[in-house]
Amino acid sequence: MKTICVILSALLLFCTSTTFSQQTYTVFIPGVNHYINYNPNNGGYGSGSNILYAGKNGDEYRSYIYWSNIRSYVPSGSQVIQVKFYITWSGQGVQTAQIDFRDFSFGVGSPQTYQNIGSGTLWGTKSATETEYSFTQLTAKIQAAVNGGSNDVWIGIKNQNESSVNYFVDYVYNVSLEVTYQGSEVIVTQVDESGDPFGQVGRWYNNTWNYTNVPFTLDLQAGETVVLQSDTNYKAGTYQKYWKWTQNSTEYITNHHNFTVLTGSNMLRSTFKSANEGVIIKNELEGTEIDGGLVKFADPWLIDYPDPLFNYTKRNRGMKQTGDDALLFYQRQSPFSLEFDNQYKGVFLNQGEDWLPPY
Repeated sequence: MKTICVILSALLLFCTSTTFSQQTYTVFIPGVNHYINYNPNNGGYGSGSNILYAGKNGDEYRSYIYWSNIRSYVPSGSQVIQVKFYITWSGQGVQTAQIDFRDFSFGVGSPQTYQNIGSGTLWGTKSATETEYSFTQLTAKIQAAVNGGSNDVWIGIKNQNESSVNYFVDYVYNVSLEVTYQGSEVIVTQVDESGDPFGQVGRWYNNTWNYTNVPFTLDLQAGETVVLQSDTNYKAGTYQKYWKWTQNSTEYITNHHNFTVLTGSNMLRSTFKSANEGVIIKNELEGTEIDGGLVKFADPWLIDYPDPLFNYTKRNRGMKQTGDDALLFYQRQSPFSLEFDNQYKGVFLNQGEDWLPPY
């Protein structure tokens, strides 16, 4: 007798194109304000916090702001659209002061800090009568932080004219960044083999399955996870059953499936495909019509794994080779027929790429 072991695998060919809409979000990142002062009469330096000074009021003042832990406010991988902040200056020089905003590298000690505020790359000069500020360089720094660069951002502030109190201004509140970034609208659907949407898809939420008519959208951010379950029955009036999930062009066999939301566009699509019955698996002695004995058969679409992470909801195993949910071979008496009315609900034929039968 010759034993034939049969494994079905997924055909990785199907793809689709869809137009996505993007969601934008706005967050406020609190800053920490610091100022550095310099008294030319005694060569002394000092520093303070939670107030900004720009100009000369007895001493010369320069200030800086820094914002920390950027990625705790803006999800990693997001696209930063706009960054701005607001300062309403007060003081004798409000009508005349021109304020420089500069790239700032923090120095060790007050003298170096004071010098670095004035020597950093100029981002822009704004009149003290302005209240809203935005700089392309600041937006780029926030984007770099979101992409995994430095998680802190600094900006130096000085008055162009530090000659007298007539140009001096101050600000006594914390400065928050207003960051607008683009998230992902996640579209979920379930289609038959003609591509027509039908039925419901379940989402695991608050420890239960919540079912919604397709298509529907989820307002999620990049990096979040969502668990979806396609219908585990035939499409009504057909022998089409669940075949695969796709996330954009990446395919998955398991259902239910845990998806990680990607940066940008996400289409989560479950596709149904017609199953076949009357497929016979058997041992046959070569050169004869004698068959019998036992065969072992593994079907990646057989719903036999009680998933402990989701209240023991049963799902198929896919082609996983290790772990508690690894694909299992079941022993059957030869000949063994795969029918619509047994636990296999029929099988998919001709799955896999570049395989030779049996498969």
